[in-house]
Amino acid sequence: MNRALFLLQSTPPVLSASGQTIRQRALVRIATSLYELVSVGGMDEAFGGRTVIGDYLGSLYHSLSMQCAEAPQRMAKADLYCEAIQLRLGGLIAITTDRLDILEDARRFLIREMRDWTPATVPLTEAEAEVRFRILRLLATYLAFGTEIDSAWKEALQEQLRRWEQTVDPATGRWTGLSTAQALYRLKLFAMQRRLLRDYGREDLLARLHDACIPEAMAALSPHADSRLVELFHETLGERIRPATDWTILRSLKDSLQTLLQNPRPDAAPQGRTPGETADIRLLYHSLIIQTTAREDLTRRCGIDC
Repeated sequence: MNRALFLLQSTPPVLSASGQTIRQRALVRIATSLYELVSVGGMDEAFGGRTVIGDYLGSLYHSLSMQCAEAPQRMAKADLYCEAIQLRLGGLIAITTDRLDILEDARRFLIREMRDWTPATVPLTEAEAEVRFRILRLLATYLAFGTEIDSAWKEALQEQLRRWEQTVDPATGRWTGLSTAQALYRLKLFAMQRRLLRDYGREDLLARLHDACIPEAMAALSPHADSRLVELFHETLGERIRPATDWTILRSLKDSLQTLLQNPRPDAAPQGRTPGETADIRLLYHSLIIQTTAREDLTRRCGIDC
């Protein structure tokens, strides 16, 4: 985990408004993983103490909250709001000063997005599906932490999940004709509904979808796949739908990413990627490795399933 500490020390928490959201998400993962190790696992001496890492997280939160209003793209805004809300209200650290009411700002963003919202009833392009996923992920996050809840928003999320549930093939437990990414978007949202909103009414469905979608995703996935798909796969496994199975897969993915980072293939980087984008993706992969390693350490040290 010394690599995690080095990455934080060498990367400032206050990032430019034009910075890649990949970088912010990676830094949040690294810092929260270290904070959990020192606060739950008692490893203050090894990683500088919870005050140091907590201060870093606080600075990172303020950077995220200021960028939410400045990000030009809808997907970037939705991602930043999700990260900021969960840092601010997820119970990990205490934010003592706040330059922006992040929930109110997110609510205004959702008002604009949900004004003409209708459930998807026709096949979507990959780009359309990704935008819809990121908006719904923010919506689920806001419904879990927000104070001014519009009942129509709850119904919009439920209606979309119901429609997806109705289109699952009962024979195979999967959706027909969907890409790997779109299937993972849906599975992730069903799992978030359970975790954040404590809706346990679809346990059998979740298990069936997991058992159909995860092996299919594994077959399509490699460390050289699109970084967003690697991250989505990691996040979906982190929902702990099948904890024992998913831990085995996460460890395998961690080993693959470590091998990639140590011995990158010359032809692995997509054409047109800038050096900055390549560095952000490497930081993302480091963060996935660190998050998995931290959970393994906590499980071993504390005897708890993290």
